[in-house]
Amino acid sequence: MNALCFSDAEREAVRRKLQKNNATALYMYASGLVDFEKEKRISADNVTRTVGMKMNLLDGVYRGKFKINGKPHPITQNLDKGEIYGDFTRKMWANISQFMNRIKTSTVDLFPVVYPEDPDATVLAYFLDSKLPALAVKEQDGYTGIYCGSKYLSCDVIKEIARFAGCHIYSETDDVVYVNPNYITIHAASSGTKTIDLPEKRTVMDAYDGTKLGENTKLISVPMLKGETKMFRLL
Repeated sequence: MNALCFSDAEREAVRRKLQKNNATALYMYASGLVDFEKEKRISADNVTRTVGMKMNLLDGVYRGKFKINGKPHPITQNLDKGEIYGDFTRKMWANISQFMNRIKTSTVDLFPVVYPEDPDATVLAYFLDSKLPALAVKEQDGYTGIYCGSKYLSCDVIKEIARFAGCHIYSETDDVVYVNPNYITIHAASSGTKTIDLPEKRTVMDAYDGTKLGENTKLISVPMLKGETKMFRLL
């Protein structure tokens, strides 16, 4: 996030890491746009060398909103084609206001627009106002690169990118989940029954009162209210 400045050495270090693990990289808006080692410090070529896709710039102020309307792909098959992505969808409270009830009304503005124009990349989404590619994926030399031209991605898009990359998905609902080998914590973003899918069978206990929720199980299902937090111990 916000990795606007890259040197050639840093680009090569990232590339070697990705190739070592045959990994998937997600690059956000204008990754590597600035390179102080180059005569032209700000350029689309700098982004091209960073993300591995041919990139271009559009001057002017545009919005980061986009829709999934590109080619069919595993990343987007579960996403809502009618949804508008790339902009804030939740209230943002002002943290420097002297009025405690003031809501910060933020929008995602882009200046410039940095977009892929690579014939070998698969475009998954387009910006609403500029009509330029907003989300694209490209198989590269030993790794996969994904580029998002907006500065913001909602959790459902990140989840599908993680699924495509081979990550284990603990929860299909848009709740906050923290995990380590011995504990798992969930904070409910909405009310309802929350189901957590563990990568392997474990004995699950409430971390605070010791109640056993399951033995030799992969699934945890608990009713929760919005704003509630629960922590479980994994044995």
